[in-house]
Amino acid sequence: MASVAESLDAAVAHHQQGRLEQAERLYRVVLRTEPAHADALHLLGVAAYQRGLARVAVDYIGQAIARRPDVAAFHSSLGAALRLEGAFDLAVESYREAIRLAPAQPGAHYNLGLALERLGRTDEAADAYQAALRAAPGFGDAHNNLGNLRLGQGLLDAALESFRAAIDAQDERPEFHFNLANALRAAERTNDAILEFRRSLLLKPDYPDALNNLGNLLKQQGEIDEAIACFEEVVRIDPRHRLAQANLGSALQLLRRYDEASQHLEAAWKLLPDDPDVAAGFARELQRRRCFDEAADIFRRVLAKHPAHARACFGMAAIRSDASDFDEAAAWFERGLAAAPDDLSAWTKLALIRSSQGDVDRARAGWDCALRLGADPLDARLNISNAHLFAGRFAEAHAGFAEAVQAAPEHAEAWNNLGNAANALGRVDEAIRCYERSLEIQPDAVGTRSNLGEMLRGQGRLEEAAEHFRHGFSSPLGPRLRLQEAMLLPQLYESAAEMSAWRDRLERRVDGLLDEGFAYDPASGIAPHCFYLAYQGIGERELLERIDRLYRPGPLPEPRGSAPGNDGRIRVGFLSQHFRNHTIAYLMHGLIAGLPRDRFHVTGLTHVPHDDEWGRRIRTSCDEYTVLTEHVPLAVRRAIDARLDVLFFADLGMDPFTSALARCRLAPVQCTTWGHPVTTGMRTIDHFLSSELVEPHGAAADYTERLVPLATLPACVERPSGPSRPWGRAELRLPENRTLYCCPQSLFKFHLDFDPLLAEILRRDPRGCLAVIASPQEKWNEVLRARLARLVPDIDERVIFLRRLPSDAFLGLLAVADVLLDTIHFGGGKTSYEALGMGVPVVTWPGRFARGRVTLGIYRTMGVSECIAGSAEEYVDLAVRLGTDREFAAHARDRIRATSGALFDDGDAVREIADFLQRAVASGAAPALRCAAIHPPQPAGGSHR
Repeated sequence: MASVAESLDAAVAHHQQGRLEQAERLYRVVLRTEPAHADALHLLGVAAYQRGLARVAVDYIGQAIARRPDVAAFHSSLGAALRLEGAFDLAVESYREAIRLAPAQPGAHYNLGLALERLGRTDEAADAYQAALRAAPGFGDAHNNLGNLRLGQGLLDAALESFRAAIDAQDERPEFHFNLANALRAAERTNDAILEFRRSLLLKPDYPDALNNLGNLLKQQGEIDEAIACFEEVVRIDPRHRLAQANLGSALQLLRRYDEASQHLEAAWKLLPDDPDVAAGFARELQRRRCFDEAADIFRRVLAKHPAHARACFGMAAIRSDASDFDEAAAWFERGLAAAPDDLSAWTKLALIRSSQGDVDRARAGWDCALRLGADPLDARLNISNAHLFAGRFAEAHAGFAEAVQAAPEHAEAWNNLGNAANALGRVDEAIRCYERSLEIQPDAVGTRSNLGEMLRGQGRLEEAAEHFRHGFSSPLGPRLRLQEAMLLPQLYESAAEMSAWRDRLERRVDGLLDEGFAYDPASGIAPHCFYLAYQGIGERELLERIDRLYRPGPLPEPRGSAPGNDGRIRVGFLSQHFRNHTIAYLMHGLIAGLPRDRFHVTGLTHVPHDDEWGRRIRTSCDEYTVLTEHVPLAVRRAIDARLDVLFFADLGMDPFTSALARCRLAPVQCTTWGHPVTTGMRTIDHFLSSELVEPHGAAADYTERLVPLATLPACVERPSGPSRPWGRAELRLPENRTLYCCPQSLFKFHLDFDPLLAEILRRDPRGCLAVIASPQEKWNEVLRARLARLVPDIDERVIFLRRLPSDAFLGLLAVADVLLDTIHFGGGKTSYEALGMGVPVVTWPGRFARGRVTLGIYRTMGVSECIAGSAEEYVDLAVRLGTDREFAAHARDRIRATSGALFDDGDAVREIADFLQRAVASGAAPALRCAAIHPPQPAGGSHR
């Protein structure tokens, strides 16, 4: 077995070669042997920094400093990690401490200057750069940054001196010559500026900004041909360089080279300034070449003079539709159709947009117009049904698609859509038959295979699901399907070996995708996730971090928070697809309704509208309520356009649509809580709200987010009213004369470790029976039944699988139970609130992670400990005693009834969360680090600088 020194040497070697995962693994090997090894902690923090994990880096480097506070390099590295986190004030303190310990280190002074510059403390930044230069007079970057500071302050002579010093230090850096040229241009020394631009281009011939600026100076001196050559080279390198496009058009016009000028937006518009049809026709050609910005500019200029020009309106509509901005696209179509009401193509496209938005009434009106102009009736029927589907009117959608397949039995898309509607209605078997029929007609329909694969996954037919996903790997949907295939996991396991095998499979798939540089843009579509991973009873932070590295959002507008001139309130949005009769609505409603409106403006966001009781309560408790649409790119745009200061994800990890949005930066501050009490692993989630009543010591290490351990539970719930009437056991198909142990959790919470506890309870209480809620997928009922049968021979008599119950009957079930059993590793939440609110005892054994400790937090809020077990044996003892000892059970119920009021309508929780949100907005989001400040690790035995 390798020694600590050998492991560290090997880790450093990997680190120097950029193999961060291998290095991190060996650093942890060192720390398992020597948990206080400062160098290993430091280098593990360095690796986290290099991966962009600021909070992790700060934690590890901080631990290293706690053990060896006199190492300057540790403080310098901490400063870099704090800058990555956006904590520039703290970064400044760390750099100053590094400088105190090692005053002659130029890098620490330089990085201090960068941090001070970010804080707007330019004079201090200049002092820091000068200190770096005193330690290293040839430090080119320090001269260059000092020159930029001086140029920004209007000190031209000082700026010129600094840029020349940078060039003297590192003459081969093209950006130094570029900056000097700009300073010379500002000083009106044109010939000298031209010379420096040329020198920068000798070092970097494809330097677009230098070419553009040189072209402008040459054009200014009348050297038009040479200026055009510069602009043409810029356009060749970067066709979207706006300044160069405009400059080239202008220069070409000077030489009357109109054919070439027509290739550029500005020149083409100047050639034909007064003919809207010609201009619109040219813009449509640009649009077909996918030059959308240029085309839109021409359309806008046409429309500025001719507001009712239909062709320009339709062109703008097509551009906005291609950009997934369907709201604006629809507005342009409507404007154009007012001028050209007989355009069938425009009516069809407008109706398709309204269908995709779930706007049933306007979709139907659009299709009526299209039908009068000759549209296909089947297309109209299908798309109106789609509008019902997107609007959440699943029964109407199902009826429409059923009519479509009856009218066109060989229409593959109609069968696929009928399957979607059946799925939305919970008709799993029917949905599978529809998808299979669609594939019989069109075997290469990848979208249908994806839908069928998801249905089979839920049924436990994982290998079949994987085969359908693999079928589409080479299609445009391939990246998403590869993620779906990689993240397949069963809901329940037949054995520990099976669970281990599936986890190994997941890790291999993830590592394989990472090794090949796989990347999926979550802003482009739903983001497959590993919902069932959290139910394995194992820590998953590192694996979720690796999974998150598979997602790389493309360029998005920067979220700006509240618009200027708003009413001064913080705009907070709450997002979930479960704002309905669901645990999430129950847990979140009190907070949404209770946030003080003098400080907060509350927006509800969902992509699935619900009109049940809890859906209406959530909607009416919000100041605004937005249905984002199921089209992810448009939902992303709408969320950014909401200008939220905080986006609060109620239940991250529960559905792939919300996961896609969460992996994008849609608000300056993004947070989540224990609607799904598991770390997200996402770089884009800043805070995780939990409770010190729930979290064990050291829990922050289990989260990639900043853990916020509130003094209260992060929910404000109302006391359950109980069932509307008494429910008898016979009515619920339960035995009258037995002890009823009830565990009414979803079956995927039944961990293998829980089975022996259930079996021992039934062995210890011969009159006992166990009631569980059956899964809609019979496969999982069979798995659990078989597992328990190995331990409880008379399972058929003593373990009762109940069908899913309406909410009132479910409360009736809780009321007639003698004892509720909290699942281990991942326990209950809403169920515990409901049971305890009705005085029904819940036996709980707190687990290692918050997801297994929610009931513990509830009991701590009540000040009750009688039903909290400290071991498996004590869990069984408590359950059996509550079931068989009437006096003890009565005492427990009395205690619960006397104290449960503390759980409900907790205004302190709302106030604490409101104060947190205000602090989080004041602190802002962590910006990206501008300049690397941690150097590669040195070989073992050397110093780390």
